Amino acid sequence: GTIESLQAAISQASFIESNRPLYTEAQNYIRKWRRSIERQQDKPILDRAIALGNAGDFAAAIETAAQITRGRTFYSEAQGKIIEWEREIKARETLEKLIALDDKERLLLWKKPSPLLTLSHLPLAFAPDRFNC
Repeated sequence: GTIESLQAAISQASFIESNRPLYTEAQNYIRKWRRSIERQQDKPILDRAIALGNAGDFAAAIETAAQITRGRTFYSEAQGKIIEWEREIKARETLEKLIALDDKERLLLWKKPSPLLTLSHLPLAFAPDRFNC
């Protein structure tokens, strides 16, 4: 149902008192309807964040996905995407640092890795011979 109809159903079901036979069933439906509302509210946010991430706008993707708060249906998925995009940002920064180095610095880096510039998360396609070293 729509968010409005689910909210109306929740409101009606909330009137069932705890000493009534249908109370437990009503509470189960209330939980189910609340999850449905969360999915309807948060799915467009997550979809927008994923589209931003796919377009390479990782900062905006993270900001958008962070709108999905703890305890919500899509929270775990949003957090997983945020971690993925943070890694992408880090990899991009590392690659930019590597590209900014001259050939001699790059060769030294490959022989003795710097703790400030780790290459472990760069694709395997990046090798010293690719930089004319």
